[in-house]
Amino acid sequence: MGRAIQIQEEDRFVSWLPLYHDMGLIGAVFGSLYHGIPLILMSPLSFIAKPRRWLNAIDRYRGTISAAPNFAYELCANSIPDEVIKKINLSSWRLAFNGAEPISPGTLNKFIEKFSKSGFQKTSFYPVYGLAENSVGLSFPPPGRGPLLDSVNREIFTNEGRAVPSKNSDNDLVFVCCGSPIPENKIRIVKENDEEAPERILGSIQFQSPSSTAGYYKNADATKTLFSGEWLNTGDTGYMADGELYITGRQKEIIIRGGRNIYPYELEDAIGEIPGIRPGGVAVFSLQSGGIEKMIVVAESREQKTSEKESLKQKITDLCINLHQFAPDDIVIAPIRTVLRTSSGKIRRGSIKKLYETGSIGKTPSVKMQMIRLELYSLPGRAARILKKTASLAYGLYFWTTAAFLLPAAFLSVLLVPGVKHRFVALRMIFKVFLVTVNLSVKTQGKENLESDSSVIYVSNHTSYLDAMLIISAMPFPVKFIAKAEFKKHIFSKFILSRLNVLFVERFDARGGIEDARTLTGEVRHSHPLFFFAEGTFTKQAGLRNFRMGAFAAAVQNQAGIIPVSIQGARNALRDESFLPEHSKIKISFGEIIRTDREGWDAAIELRDRTRKIILKHCGETDLRTLN
Repeated sequence: MGRAIQIQEEDRFVSWLPLYHDMGLIGAVFGSLYHGIPLILMSPLSFIAKPRRWLNAIDRYRGTISAAPNFAYELCANSIPDEVIKKINLSSWRLAFNGAEPISPGTLNKFIEKFSKSGFQKTSFYPVYGLAENSVGLSFPPPGRGPLLDSVNREIFTNEGRAVPSKNSDNDLVFVCCGSPIPENKIRIVKENDEEAPERILGSIQFQSPSSTAGYYKNADATKTLFSGEWLNTGDTGYMADGELYITGRQKEIIIRGGRNIYPYELEDAIGEIPGIRPGGVAVFSLQSGGIEKMIVVAESREQKTSEKESLKQKITDLCINLHQFAPDDIVIAPIRTVLRTSSGKIRRGSIKKLYETGSIGKTPSVKMQMIRLELYSLPGRAARILKKTASLAYGLYFWTTAAFLLPAAFLSVLLVPGVKHRFVALRMIFKVFLVTVNLSVKTQGKENLESDSSVIYVSNHTSYLDAMLIISAMPFPVKFIAKAEFKKHIFSKFILSRLNVLFVERFDARGGIEDARTLTGEVRHSHPLFFFAEGTFTKQAGLRNFRMGAFAAAVQNQAGIIPVSIQGARNALRDESFLPEHSKIKISFGEIIRTDREGWDAAIELRDRTRKIILKHCGETDLRTLN
């Protein structure tokens, strides 16, 4: 898609599209991430409440790319007053994608005419065609060309399916060109027998693409209908002209009357132009009754008087007779917001048909009944949330009660037990009892890689307040933890940690690492192995941060080996800034020893990167390292 639109470094994408919709998620978000361009995101509700906010954002952030279904352009053209339009500058808008639903030539012309006062260029309009089954984009026109419209003879097209160009009649059908297949994609039009159709012959649209789906999730029946050999069926109809694609409609929504194909989109647009009918608030669909296919029109209007409604029905009838030589079987003038739409703006004709069949169109439940229904609907979810919250609070109370019960035992073991080795043994037993009691599952792997030799240095990621407890409970011998010097400022913590042979040092950074390593030189190859939490600290945000250089500089300077230690799941068990623990499966992995024969700062960096790569592989979190 980026190659097709000739994306540039200066481009900026402005989007209000929902992130659960393919054009919003894949087109806007993933597209911007992949091509490295800024993305300005708005809430869909912000746009719906005030459509001008979308255009104001393009103006404010000098957006060059933005996308929306046809109804959004129609909404802007109908709802934004001229005095506001004059204050908006849309001259930066290079590509105005229009897709995800049928594109109306009338909407294009109306938007261009109205917003040319804001600097919007006709050449910026960019009608496109895509579908979720192809990771969105399938056919794009050349950038900067503007909309290409094709007027065809209505009689020949609806009766014979041939798109014969015509410019002599107000009764012509007009279709919008959606361009050619984007690079590495193929499109063809096929007849009912799956035979490829010549240009300007109506048929079903099929495609091939390296971005296409392998099928529908857990839906084998739907997957079978998707494929025709190596080609995928789109479910849409159209024709090719001069190598470019023109969309005419959805196969399942075409209405057949008297051997003629009636396309609801074109009729809906035309009815929407009748004064008194809300533009975009019209749905045309077919209904099988007694073996006959009937055509039904549902049109939104603010008119309340019966006489005015009858007048609108007559105008709709006259319009249908002029366009197709027959009248609708039924016309319903409905209140505003009757015509339902999907998240991407497509009219939900199937849902409206069900409302029509049950006689529910225009019948709005009382506010009281709506509130009761909402309350009843929300009860299971609210009850589940309350139960979950209650269980979480109960577990938290149990967790901290257990901790409070065992804390005196841990404190006394540190205070009274002679010798660092025996203190670690006592703490290990207490911590294991605590973890089992509070139902925190801890799995340890790679214990065969452990070495009690003081010539090795252990390096771990840092995720939670539980980390030191987990290490002590997992290792069969004492280690000398390296802690930040801030702990020495508090007499109690200094006393307790000193009894555990903890070494206090300043925080390490790239420039001070060698100097800090000299402080540690006397500790390496002396007493117990050193243990570093290389990130220095932890936060509630998951992810592996930059490693400080002290451990690696000390290892190089003293020719010591590094044993990587990966802690996974502890952050979920007790996240920073939270006092509510959660049940979590914790895994501690001890990697094989890493050594280097090189010397100097470059060797320390190499050792750091090798260690970090192993820890990243086993810690189960993303890489948050930033480049300095």
